[in-house]
Amino acid sequence: MFANTEATTTLPKNQPMRVYASLWDAEDWATRGGLLKADWSLAPFTASFTGFKATTSKDPFSSPVLCNSVQVTYATTTSSV
Repeated sequence: MFANTEATTTLPKNQPMRVYASLWDAEDWATRGGLLKADWSLAPFTASFTGFKATTSKDPFSSPVLCNSVQVTYATTTSSV
């Protein structure tokens, strides 16, 4: 989504990030009462996102958290692609 250029971050700076989504099971409410049929033979399904905007939550901790001897910090960022 974006390259984090902050010198103090413990997050990957140049590694691509991924977005995962789930597909609904084609129930009536999602298929116009069954008018739109899901063709399960086309699985696995893929999706692409354009104009995607991600906003993180605020830092839930006032100080860094230690997890398996690795220091984890949280940052608040907004990104658009």
